[in-house]
Amino acid sequence: GTGGVDDGSGFAPGMEAIRLIAASGAKPKRSIVFIAFAAEEQGLVGSQAWLKRHPELHGKIVMMINRDGSPSAITGATVPETWYADFQAITAPLARLNPKWPFTLARGVPRAHATSPGGTDSSSFEMLAVPTLSFATQTDYVYSYAWHTLNDLYSELVPYTEHQQHSALVTAVVAYGVANLDKPLTRAGVYLPDGIFATLTIGSGQDTR
Repeated sequence: GTGGVDDGSGFAPGMEAIRLIAASGAKPKRSIVFIAFAAEEQGLVGSQAWLKRHPELHGKIVMMINRDGSPSAITGATVPETWYADFQAITAPLARLNPKWPFTLARGVPRAHATSPGGTDSSSFEMLAVPTLSFATQTDYVYSYAWHTLNDLYSELVPYTEHQQHSALVTAVVAYGVANLDKPLTRAGVYLPDGIFATLTIGSGQDTR
């Protein structure tokens, strides 16, 4: 297919978010950069190459927002405690933006960052301890229908236009809000210190002793 879903459904709202910010005449305190990375499926080639080309920027990147998946509406995010107060203020208007998808903000905990490229382009940034943000989303689209198949066409997105428009607005508000904070978001509390960690998931009702 032509990549309408993967990753047209990701970069199209991103492009629209940038257009909305520019059209508003807003002048954020920090730069907002939109990048559509090439060759993610071949080993995150684009994001790896961009980071290698710009080592001077690694320490200056406040946050990387990654959009990779199906045509969906953004419904929330989980952020570390150290970001929570700032994100409460930034996302407050999003709770009323669309009654179908009120934005919900949740507190998270420090997490282990990626140590090798994999999954999606955000891992390239995580490897360098650059903070990344993934949104919670809602959709009834069956991603497996298009994923890596001949069905991955633009026509798949048409019934989800409202979802995409909503996601563009949310992305614009969050990107602008973070870029316009008085102080950059801290990196403290985002990732666990380097080391070996394991995630243990215990099912409901199991004995945890």
